[in-house]
Amino acid sequence: MADESFDPGEHVGQAVTFRGPAMTGAAGAIVMAAGEPVYIGGLDAWDKEVEGKPVEVSGVLRLRESGMPSPPPDGLPLHGIDEDTYVLDDAQWALSDG
Repeated sequence: MADESFDPGEHVGQAVTFRGPAMTGAAGAIVMAAGEPVYIGGLDAWDKEVEGKPVEVSGVLRLRESGMPSPPPDGLPLHGIDEDTYVLDDAQWALSDG
């Protein structure tokens, strides 16, 4: 479901499957969906054997609200995730053929 026309926001609360490269970001393991990172709930990082390889990940899509206030225009950068992000809960994954 990594089609560029796919809007994750329309599938919150639903079981979904994404295919893409396994990547580890500063805030945890991700797979890209339509150009947007989707975090894998409870997974801080992919194993070395999986990192960078194509995976198929299924789970229930959730919107995680940042809860962080916006910094003032001349303020210091925030630490953490300052935008709402998507998370796959109860995720199952396997290496994919691409």
